[in-house]
Amino acid sequence: GMKSPYGAAIGCSPPIPSSPPAPPADCPNAIYVANYGSNNIAILDASTHAQLGTISGSGVNGPVSVAYDRIKQQLYVGNWNDDTVGVFNAATNVKMGILSGNGIDAPYGVGVGNEGRLYVANLDAQGGKGISRFDTNNQFAALPALTSTPYAGGIAVGVNKVFASNYFNNTIAIFDPTNNDAYIGSISGNGLNKPFGLAAVGLNVYAANNGANTLSEFDQTTLGFVRTVSGNSLNSPYGMAFNATDMFAANGNSTISDFSATSGAAFGVLAGSSINQTYGVAAGRSCGVLKKTMDFRRSLGNAKAPLLEREISSHGFAASAT
Repeated sequence: GMKSPYGAAIGCSPPIPSSPPAPPADCPNAIYVANYGSNNIAILDASTHAQLGTISGSGVNGPVSVAYDRIKQQLYVGNWNDDTVGVFNAATNVKMGILSGNGIDAPYGVGVGNEGRLYVANLDAQGGKGISRFDTNNQFAALPALTSTPYAGGIAVGVNKVFASNYFNNTIAIFDPTNNDAYIGSISGNGLNKPFGLAAVGLNVYAANNGANTLSEFDQTTLGFVRTVSGNSLNSPYGMAFNATDMFAANGNSTISDFSATSGAAFGVLAGSSINQTYGVAAGRSCGVLKKTMDFRRSLGNAKAPLLEREISSHGFAASAT
């Protein structure tokens, strides 16, 4: 069921250093899985779904969301237990700092935009601060919260738009990142039923309907309804993520449904011990835990090199947003 943490201390400890360099070109794509049940972030190979490692300890405390910053090569983990967001170097999986305060309250969604703003969707939203914001280009300085989405469950950064799901009123709020995230409208109807995670895939945006076991797809430009995606064992879906070929939906029964990012066709279901009460999922690239894997691939004459060409989409970076 839904969780309701309260309270957070203002601050960021320790100060976040400058962003790490870009990863080597041969770092393969990975899926980051926020496992509330096992209190860790599982790192899976995006192609084989084999577990490659985990992130746990300080900065991971009841994780319910995760986002990957393609530009800064950083990972953001929303923690329910203490209302914080852990910041990690995605190339090494080393903690860089912890964000708290500024309205963070049940951070079920995190996302980062082109302007360097980090968005945190607060499902409990004490004080009405539905979406907390931080400036990743300025030591994660706190920015004024967005209040028009009081119970936000998910965030997706699209093409000149930021989308936030309104879990309790079955809508998706829309903000303009080119105008300091001014509220510009909402999407409603068309099967939206307790929308939670969002994914901005290409020129469309998907919403995971936690109350209907479906995904609703909309056109980012016209905001018109495109279609409903169902099946593929969708089960009270929470967080969503995508890369250039796949779209993932984390289900309430500790599985992840995998779809084609272009057609919505079912690719299958991920399950197993690496997925444990999962609310959030992100797609990115992982280097630190994969050296042995890469060495093994090279020993085979890099026979699997084509798998490394699956780049993350250039539009919405993480769309993890539980």
